[in-house]
Order: sequence, then C-alpha cells, then structure tokens
Amino acid sequence: MNWMLLKLFRIPIFLFLCSFVLLFIAMNGFHGLIHSTLFSGISDLFVKGAALLSITLFSISILWAVYCGYQFWRWDKGSGEFCHNCGGITEYKDGRYGPYQKCLMCGTNKSI
Repeated sequence: MNWMLLKLFRIPIFLFLCSFVLLFIAMNGFHGLIHSTLFSGISDLFVKGAALLSITLFSISILWAVYCGYQFWRWDKGSGEFCHNCGGITEYKDGRYGPYQKCLMCGTNKSI
C-alpha cells in the first residue's frame, strides 16, 4: 500500500520539489548577473518569472495532491475505481491499443 500511495502522489511531490528548486536557483544562483549592468534587466526579469513560475508550480502541486487525496479517500470508502486483480487504486491511461486502467498496487492492466 505504501508503494501505491507513492505512485499516486508522485507527480504532486515532483512538482512541489521543482517549485522549491526553481525558487532557490532564481534567488541564489544569479547574484553575479544581477549586479552586472549588461544583464541587469534580463536577470531581474528572470528572477520575477522564476518566482511566478515557482508559485504556479507550488499551487498546481497542492491542487493535484488534494485531488489524489480525494481519490484515495474514495478508494478507502469503497466508491473509487478498483483493480480487478488486487483491489488497488487504478489510473486511467490512453495507450497504443486504446484506453485502459493500470493498477497502482500490482501493476496489472485492464482494457476499457
């Protein structure tokens, strides 16, 4: 079940970490460019854009995590999509041969 939760929340965790890495790089990695007269306008624009992008990624990660929590809550209450093999949470995928559901717990696929 721990792997299922990690697979369910992998994208929000990745976006959350990317937002902080981007903010750290924007605020600490460009001090030399900020003080130069040649790149002062570009570096200020980059820092403002990186901060805005970081806030956007953070917001998207929080909203996505809430949605994943809602999926887990529905599965725990018995009203979500279940795996036909083990009863784990399934996610919708569109593959080469059409749409299917993939189980996050055991990895089996079921054609829709």
